[in-house]
Amino acid sequence: MFGKNRTKTEIVNDSTNNSQTINGGDHTKTIISVRYEYIVNFKKLKESKLVPSIGFGINPYYRQANYSPIISSSFPNSEISVGVRNFITPRLTYFLSSNFFVDLNILLCFFDTFILNDKENNPVIPVSHRSISSFNFDLFPTVLSGRIGVGLKL
Repeated sequence: MFGKNRTKTEIVNDSTNNSQTINGGDHTKTIISVRYEYIVNFKKLKESKLVPSIGFGINPYYRQANYSPIISSSFPNSEISVGVRNFITPRLTYFLSSNFFVDLNILLCFFDTFILNDKENNPVIPVSHRSISSFNFDLFPTVLSGRIGVGLKL
């Protein structure tokens, strides 16, 4: 995902129709994420229409958010995180025919670990304190999603 938007808050004087910007800025956000999943099937019989399986997935990601203010009383800041999530995915596949199937699965996040760097470019703060880095490890974070898919077996 790549996105940029501008926010702006103004005060407008009704009698003179003059406006004054009091807040706002440009927000830029970048997210790059990939996921690999290895699936283990429990039933391998050719006649079986219903096949339970479990997937083991890994999801490295990169996120960056930048803020550039449009007024001089605010200061630019940025936040960068680089991390990896590990998923366990119970799956149920139903074969409608020998080649066409429907897949239902729930992604359960086992852990999420990331490094976060938060930088505030405020000249009042000493340079050595403008950037804060932290290492985070969350076991069973509340990242839950479900998927329904259709497929064709070649």
